[in-house]
Amino acid sequence: MLLEEEKKWILKNVPNGEKIINMKNPNDVIGELCDYSVAVMTPDDEPTEKTYEAEAIIDRIVASDDDDWPEWDGDN
Repeated sequence: MLLEEEKKWILKNVPNGEKIINMKNPNDVIGELCDYSVAVMTPDDEPTEKTYEAEAIIDRIVASDDDDWPEWDGDN
């Protein structure tokens, strides 16, 4: 489950943030944040601060216990 500060950051920075914070499958959230982290790289494919911030959320989701997420029925 996303932490409150992660939700706020996603809503402020990521397109379709509302959709992302309401996703029930952590793998879908990770996929959306991965896409975003690549999209905000510099034209020379260098990471930006937003890239690192998105990747920090991804890392925390991966490290968290799946039991922290609501039961997923296959739909977002």
